[in-house]
Amino acid sequence: TGLLIGAAPAFGRTELQPNDALKQTGIGLERAAHKFRFGRALVTLQVGIAVVLVAGSMLFVRTLQNLRWQNLGFDRNNIVFVSINATKAGLRQTQLAQLYTELLRGLRRDRQVRAASLTNVTQIGGGLSWETLKPELWPSLTARERMLYTHEISPQYFQTLGLRLLRGRDFIGSDSLNAVPAGILSRSAAQTLFPGQDPLGQILRVNATTSYRIVGEVDDAKYASLRRCAHHDLQE
Repeated sequence: TGLLIGAAPAFGRTELQPNDALKQTGIGLERAAHKFRFGRALVTLQVGIAVVLVAGSMLFVRTLQNLRWQNLGFDRNNIVFVSINATKAGLRQTQLAQLYTELLRGLRRDRQVRAASLTNVTQIGGGLSWETLKPELWPSLTARERMLYTHEISPQYFQTLGLRLLRGRDFIGSDSLNAVPAGILSRSAAQTLFPGQDPLGQILRVNATTSYRIVGEVDDAKYASLRRCAHHDLQE
């Protein structure tokens, strides 16, 4: 479109015809010359705009291709995300837990479903939840490193998305009954919080009242958006 718009005036009559020029004298010839200069300037401007449009379009397409084929850290094929808000039905906390449990059972009984799980943050959904580690508990970390992105998930989440479990184990049902809740760190978070150490079995203290016992480590993945990777990540 840009090329057509820019090239169209070039096919018009932008030059003075010799026969017409010889017939004009004085003011008429001056007007014709002015019209000629204006036409050339207009063509130059339109061609310049067309070039900018084409260049911008090429860069836009290239950006889309890069975003489409980049490594997300999880298997993007054969995955369906479904968002529900059962609180609008007036269900209480215990009723919600029962609803989600029955929902997962029903999905997992389907022969076409290989795995199903729950999460409070949809992958590449634009949202994030986080906790800030207390500076006095983590004095060696910067303010940015103390921001810990958190995701509440149910068992089989990593299996469902094809996320690589690097070490340790997945969550099990009894984890929610422990005095110290279980947590699984992303690789970048484990390297930042426990550099040179095995994160398994470590107690991750967020503040005076919140702690997690690390039971696993998973590979990094995209969470908020295609352009942003939440490196310091905790699954709980």
